[in-house]
Formats: sequence, structure tokens, C-alpha cells
Amino acid sequence: MARCAGIRAPVTVLRPATIYGPRGKAFVADIAELLRKGQMAYIGGGRARGGFLYVDNAVDAMIAAARSSATVGQAYNLTDGTGVSWKEYVVALADGLGLKRPWIDLSCGTALALAAAMEAPYRWVHALPGRTLLTRHAVYLLGYDQEYPSDKARAEFGFASHVSFPEGIAESTAWVKANRSI
Repeated sequence: MARCAGIRAPVTVLRPATIYGPRGKAFVADIAELLRKGQMAYIGGGRARGGFLYVDNAVDAMIAAARSSATVGQAYNLTDGTGVSWKEYVVALADGLGLKRPWIDLSCGTALALAAAMEAPYRWVHALPGRTLLTRHAVYLLGYDQEYPSDKARAEFGFASHVSFPEGIAESTAWVKANRSI
């Protein structure tokens, strides 16, 4: 049997933070549903930066990185670099959908404790349908900065965000409105 020792695949690592846009489940459809139900909460005042990356900008970055030989063996963070907080994102989504803004605001500590308590039955009874309203993973995403610098990607393969945050929100809310079943 032949061995492939010493052969290395040309690999580039792209680390997008929070991809959002039309057809986005976690950061568009799920949040829209929580807004509709009045169950969306801010964690830590919503001050953490989300590291948002519009889906078309993510695709453009992937293509640009794949076309550049300078990216082989490198790793890159990808965000639009807007510095938009979770509160700003959720407010923009709520306003774009004509829904009420969240009124619940939990500290990170309270949210982590609540999430752990909500997750417990799902750990114990694996046959429970659906999922818990709040998870520790969600608390970490919403409560801690995800806005990592994308300067290296911009410098080394020309990554640029062509779709602005307001345009991305407009496209996202238009998609949600067109798909009322979400």
C-alpha cells in the first residue's frame, strides 16, 4: 500500500465569525422567530460585537482566497469589520421586520446559569423534542466579542466587504418577510 507521507494538501483556513443573510437559520430566521414571540434577549446589554459577515461577502472572500497562491498554509479571520454590536444587529432586524425590540436583558452570569438549568433536562432525557430556549453556546456567542480583525485577509488576498451592513439587513429582512413560514 502506498503511503502519502510528506505530501501536503494546499490548505487555507478561513474563520468567518457570524455569517448572516437570506436563508440564514441561526442568525436570521431563529432570531426573527424569537422576536416574533417576544423571547429574544440581550446578553450583557447586547454590547458584544458580533463580528458580522454578510453571506455574499463570505462567498467573495472564499473565492478570492482560493484564487490566491499567497493564502496557502495561512489562516484568516473574516468579518465585515463594522464593529456592530448584537444589540445594533437585533434592533436593525426587529425594525426591518416591524417587530418589537427585545425587552429582556440578562447579565452574562445570569444567562449562563439560566442556560445551564435549561439544558439539564435535555442532557438527562435525550428524547425531548426541540431544543431549549437558551444555551450556554448562545450566551457565549451573544455575550462575548466576535469581531476579530480581518486586516490580514484584506492585505494578503484583497478581501473586501462589498455589501454594507444596512444592505445586508435589508436583504435579510426582505427574505424573512417573503418567507412568512419562518
